[in-house]
Amino acid sequence: MQMLGKIIAIFAWSSLLSISSYALTPSDFSRFTLLTSFGLFLILLSGFGQAQVILFLNGAFGSKDRSHSHFFNIKNSLNAICYFGIFASCVGAIFVHQYFQLNNIFLIIIFICWVFSSAIQTFLAEECKTVFRFWTSSLLGTSGGIGGAVGTLVAIGLIFLFSKVFAVKIDLLIAMVSLFIGSFSAVLALVFLLMSDFKKINRTLFSDINKIRLSKKIIYMGGASTASALLIFILGQSDLWVVSLYFGDTSVGDYGVATYLARFVSMIGILFSSSVANKIASMIASEQKVKIIDYVGKLNLISCISGFFIFLLIAVLWKLGVVSHFFKIDPSNFFAIFSIVSLGHLIGSYKGLGPVVLVASGNFSTNLYLTLFATLVAVLGALVLVKFFGVLGVSIGYSVGYVIYTYACSFFAKKLIGIP
Repeated sequence: MQMLGKIIAIFAWSSLLSISSYALTPSDFSRFTLLTSFGLFLILLSGFGQAQVILFLNGAFGSKDRSHSHFFNIKNSLNAICYFGIFASCVGAIFVHQYFQLNNIFLIIIFICWVFSSAIQTFLAEECKTVFRFWTSSLLGTSGGIGGAVGTLVAIGLIFLFSKVFAVKIDLLIAMVSLFIGSFSAVLALVFLLMSDFKKINRTLFSDINKIRLSKKIIYMGGASTASALLIFILGQSDLWVVSLYFGDTSVGDYGVATYLARFVSMIGILFSSSVANKIASMIASEQKVKIIDYVGKLNLISCISGFFIFLLIAVLWKLGVVSHFFKIDPSNFFAIFSIVSLGHLIGSYKGLGPVVLVASGNFSTNLYLTLFATLVAVLGALVLVKFFGVLGVSIGYSVGYVIYTYACSFFAKKLIGIP
């Protein structure tokens, strides 16, 4: 069920990128790529790790029905998102105005509204998993694409409506408005479902809910989760920033498409990561060490083999001109970048579930340190290699960092769990 939502979101976001590459000018498309990339960073800050915190708090109840305690935790986490989200939004608005040189105040406001809406969307969708509503979470969440399945499809529909029905030329503002409306639509649907459960509960039990204050536990867990998530985000997005720094914003769009397609190589592994985490955690809890090795090993092998065939498929599509038809890109260095990043994902997918096993075993601090190390390798590697190999050096630096992360997590997971 979760896989279906991710697959829909992945192909929906691919379609949105394709449409945007044609509808927007090369300059606007690059800025759109950078804005959405930076937006993900702000979404993580605004969410303050509460999507992971609520999985821990409400998931412990093991109930399919929301109770007073469920809503108490939801309200507490939403308070944290509001406090830290407002701060992140203000800082983000200043940065977007200065760095991206956006003087359109309305565009900046829409961008920040999209960030805040996406943070709420991510949180509410993850909370649905705690009451076993995986269909709702997979379709209305943000997993698999920046807007998720429903949010991105709504954005595509709006862009089509503006361009085909109203004959309006698509620019950066309309693209961001479409993303915001898509995310906000998903939030409204999630809130509606949440309130339908709220009405079933005795309202008198909520007399103390307005007295909630941010607890130290919420802040600590949120801070730790945010730190890990931000490092993983930097690991995955730093190459785009280095390309922007050295080659200008206009090069980011082409590079972003190449690396986005390369990530399809590890798509099966990503789908496994989201769908088998609970099973791996239960196997660790019951100390089925031999079964863990066999189970994880088979899934990693499937991911690696399927990734190789996905790489071959995209390579053939590139050779036939399908990719260049689907995306309006500059072909120079495109296939080389795609191949280098694909190789990194292919090698990394052989140990791709290492981070899942490490976190499922409760070794959050070890995961944080390994993520920090891999991120430093990726960023510093890109900054050094770009001087020798140009844009290809950036992709090499990212790939090395990704491989180090997956293999290091796998190694330490086995050691800490006690697997020989």
